[in-house]
Amino acid sequence: MSKFYLTTYTVRVLRAHAPFDSFANAQEIHDEITMGDSVGLVHEESVEELTPEQAKEKALELGSDGGFFGIDEEDEEDEEDEEDEV
Repeated sequence: MSKFYLTTYTVRVLRAHAPFDSFANAQEIHDEITMGDSVGLVHEESVEELTPEQAKEKALELGSDGGFFGIDEEDEEDEEDEEDEV
């Protein structure tokens, strides 16, 4: 069974002009910090190991159905294995 990890980062950016708009993605922020006119820091806040059930719940919160990691497939495989054992 796969292990899942949820990592939370804090990104702090100091800019001399307008702040990032709410649609800025991680790549745009990275580029602005490393090659642009801003300075910044990325800090790892926490790492949590998750069960497949917790990972599926977090995936839904983050806009995915869990299929990206094969969570649904693992659930189905586990159910099939249990049926074979009966």
